[in-house]
Amino acid sequence: DWEMWNEVDVDTCPITAWDFMSAVKVAYLGCKRGNSASTVLMGSICKEHRSAFDEVLVANDLAEYTDAFNYHLYLGLPKYEGVLRELRSFLKRQGLGDRAIWVTEFGGKGEGRAVRKSAFSKFMAHSPAQELYQAEFAVKGLVLLQMEGVARAYPFVFPPFNEDSGRKDWGFVRRDGTLKPVVEWSREMIGHLGGSKIVGELERPAGDVRAFLYENDAGDQICVYWAETAVDTSNGNVDVDRIGQVERPFLLPTGRGERRTLVARRRPGYALGLKGLRVKRTAVPPGRLGTGVPTCGIDRNLVLQVLVKDEDATVVEGKSALELKGDACGLSVVVWNFDDQEKSVMLKMKGGRLEGSEREQKVPPFGKVSFDGRLAVTEGSVLRIPVEIRAVCDEDVSSRLTLPILCFEKWRRVCTEIEPDWANPVRWCRNDSADRSAMAFDASAKAMRFEYHWTGNVAHWAYPYLELTKDELKDAEYLEFEIRAESDRPGKYGATLVMVDRADGRLDEHIGYELPTESWERRHVRIGGDGQAAVTRLRIGLNPLGSDHVHWIRNLKVLKSPAAGRRGKHGERPGTYEEMKL
Repeated sequence: DWEMWNEVDVDTCPITAWDFMSAVKVAYLGCKRGNSASTVLMGSICKEHRSAFDEVLVANDLAEYTDAFNYHLYLGLPKYEGVLRELRSFLKRQGLGDRAIWVTEFGGKGEGRAVRKSAFSKFMAHSPAQELYQAEFAVKGLVLLQMEGVARAYPFVFPPFNEDSGRKDWGFVRRDGTLKPVVEWSREMIGHLGGSKIVGELERPAGDVRAFLYENDAGDQICVYWAETAVDTSNGNVDVDRIGQVERPFLLPTGRGERRTLVARRRPGYALGLKGLRVKRTAVPPGRLGTGVPTCGIDRNLVLQVLVKDEDATVVEGKSALELKGDACGLSVVVWNFDDQEKSVMLKMKGGRLEGSEREQKVPPFGKVSFDGRLAVTEGSVLRIPVEIRAVCDEDVSSRLTLPILCFEKWRRVCTEIEPDWANPVRWCRNDSADRSAMAFDASAKAMRFEYHWTGNVAHWAYPYLELTKDELKDAEYLEFEIRAESDRPGKYGATLVMVDRADGRLDEHIGYELPTESWERRHVRIGGDGQAAVTRLRIGLNPLGSDHVHWIRNLKVLKSPAAGRRGKHGERPGTYEEMKL
């Protein structure tokens, strides 16, 4: 089995959704050419909620080049059901509802930083209580993932491994080579449940006891049960030293008119020899692996790649769209031919036009050709146009290269503009990790001033809340502001983000913006539109790598589509989308 890349949707990974898909397609072809029976997975995604990045992956014909949908999950156990329900719903909307889901990494972080010294001085190790947390999380997590239709799940990770400068201990094996309890707990689970399939969850035999039913091919049923602890109920850190021993006696029906007295503990137990039991909640059936057969008329050996001139456009919206700085941008569409036959190709486009794309070019075996010119959008809404590009060869076409284009500057000239009372310090609420911080209105700069000072080995972050009213946030599509910064490490940041909470319950959605400089520069961040739930609260901030940092924000505005109302600054009602088509 092969997995192409790792956690590409995180903010710190620079690759765009369309570039990533070009790489996935090539990797898929190479792996399948080496072994057609191999299972090839897309690079994993890992964000809690589905995003425009995921939609662009699918719009670039992900289904043609992955055998399963690949996900990494590092959330608390209470979130598993909701997160996987959202993922299944997303796949169904995209026509991939029957595709298998593999969770190729999962694990818990609630035990916190390791507290004991290991055999290697720079790596910390779990305490005995932390090791029990790890075992409990891994075994219970596997059952919960199977309940939600996950076809395969891989706990992270078997060999000794540390993150967070050696303070986070992950491995199932200690650095002295001995095994942690999670190995024995996992061995017991495999011994009892190996070869069986999950049926679902039984009605709770007691308030804090959960029981799940498995069945083998012979019809024999097995119940795995446990008592809930803080590991089951917490999405954050757990005081592992206070869990202790848990014992919950309960009665379990055997299916033969009898009841068996059992005791549930934090370590899962197994009841064998059951027959005919019915579950209260049926497990979600796992999806299927891709067939490996291309859609009729698709030539998978033709792979497209785009190269964009940086001076003409900016990557935005979590690496899921390209924002034009003018009306067009310099673009090269590279057509790769991973076949042993020469092919004659030309480009077919929707939503955009590229000079010279209509001419035919010959692509040598395992070679490439480039169509170069300037891309101009030709249809769609004023703000966002999904440009779709294919290579055409005889009766066949390549898979899609979908490049979402944002025409912000044109849209900005006609949008509705609201300027909230951003200069009032009461509107801002401190939220940072600094030892000393201050927020105040700087009259000389006509801006809000934010000052931070850190000491010691702590994470540097500063994300003050900006309190906006419901009316100010209603129908908001963009947040626009000017920013400048001064630091003892100029231009060095771990991240620069706007974080939003949404009306549908999503919290801390991260939306990046360009790094601030020592000069005043405008930034705009898309926070709504395209059917997203309304923003209820937001933060504007950054993660400076320096210890002394000051930044200023001014001229903050909320921008809304013309349909949301009149333009607040000038009072005239702008044209509708139909009146403003490009």
